[in-house]
Amino acid sequence: MALRTDYEISKARDYLVHGSLPLPRGSVLRVEDGQETLVRAGSGCIWITQEGARHDIVLEAGQAFRISRGGCTLIAALRDSAIALASPYERYFARRVEVVPPGGAEALPLHEDGRGLRGTIAALGTRLMRAWLRLYAPVPRRAGLIV
Repeated sequence: MALRTDYEISKARDYLVHGSLPLPRGSVLRVEDGQETLVRAGSGCIWITQEGARHDIVLEAGQAFRISRGGCTLIAALRDSAIALASPYERYFARRVEVVPPGGAEALPLHEDGRGLRGTIAALGTRLMRAWLRLYAPVPRRAGLIV
């Protein structure tokens, strides 16, 4: 499980998707196919469950988690909360994002991707580029260490 601090998040090179999204207690945010999207709890407390995952995640204010699976991810507000979503992809970060207000009213869509073939190829190209860089980029050395 990859919980991260604010400092680690600030070092990441992600695109801000939703800066401060308020989630009242009892509301649920549904993210479809949002793999690699970073969820940051700005305030409150949220519960994250991913389709096919054995364990759920609970985030307090200041903690973050990167969605590791495709499929449906549910983010439930255990208290009045505010979250931020960020993605390594400038576009095509999730197929659909919607919020269900407390009481089970009808879902309100926040984002729907009309990705199509062109968007799928662009997302694949970005993932391949990141994998290539991870393989061949030099590992940074810390100053002051003698090897």
